[in-house]
Amino acid sequence: MASKYIDTISVMQVIGCCYNNPSLLGLTDKYTIIEEKGPDHDKIFTAEVSCNNKKLAIGKGKTKKQAEMEAARKALEYMK
Repeated sequence: MASKYIDTISVMQVIGCCYNNPSLLGLTDKYTIIEEKGPDHDKIFTAEVSCNNKKLAIGKGKTKKQAEMEAARKALEYMK
């Protein structure tokens, strides 16, 4: 079953690779888990997304993927 939610990480990759703006061409995004808090059964992860070594946003989530997607969503909001 396909998700009805937009994969913000994929959107950022498309913007970086395909957007018709010379300043964005060839940029690569990087996600780093910068913090893990809480017990193993109830962790909160904090992820940071950067593009060509420029920090764009930080996101938190119950999984690493959720934290990365939240960081990507915030970065997209920042780029609007």
